[in-house]
Amino acid sequence: MAVPLALVAGATVALAPLWLPRLAEHWAAKEGFRGMLSREVSKSMKVEGQFAPLALRDWRVRTESFESEGMPGEAIGLLNVYGIEGEFDPAGVWDRAWRVNWIRAERGRIALRMPDDSKKIVAPKGKPPPWAALLPDHFECGPIHAKDVLLEFPFEGKTATVSNLSVTATLVGRDFKYHGTNGVLDCPLLPPLRVEEMDIFVTRPMIEILGSRFRALEPGDPARATAKGKIDRKST
Repeated sequence: MAVPLALVAGATVALAPLWLPRLAEHWAAKEGFRGMLSREVSKSMKVEGQFAPLALRDWRVRTESFESEGMPGEAIGLLNVYGIEGEFDPAGVWDRAWRVNWIRAERGRIALRMPDDSKKIVAPKGKPPPWAALLPDHFECGPIHAKDVLLEFPFEGKTATVSNLSVTATLVGRDFKYHGTNGVLDCPLLPPLRVEEMDIFVTRPMIEILGSRFRALEPGDPARATAKGKIDRKST
């Protein structure tokens, strides 16, 4: 009896690369996948959000929206994205990862705020089920690109905005770095400026502006400006 059981077990393991992706695809078409994806994306972005119903074909996921509010004390106060398409990688389960290769969106709105550790909530951790050791335990995401974004961030006690910004967000460890081009900066103490390049790194203690470049709105105007620095609780 032991020999047939060993053969069955060996065949199951050998054929796993064939049946596991099919099983995962069947599950991904259900509401459970939308809930998981909403939770994992929310966790990585430090927000509380939900995807609209998903449409899945050949591991390409499409949805109308992801709408969320920032978790208490975190740097992202609001994150709404619309017209979303992404590619899910089922092979990530072998590395115990929920893996999304890339995400693209038509438009969005991001509101940044200063992190405040005193307001952050530490969620209690329950005892994991026995099968938890077999499930993915982290989220991996490739670049997130949105064509038309309204970005809001605190500056000198007021709110600065960048409209019509093309943004690529990259996950760096547990934080996100945002790279933007085009768009118009409307910032306190400055006239409106065209964004040539803008890099913002959002971490737990601060919002860091990295080597950003701007120019005047009028094509013939030679005015140029650069920005680099850190915004923390002491500067607001």
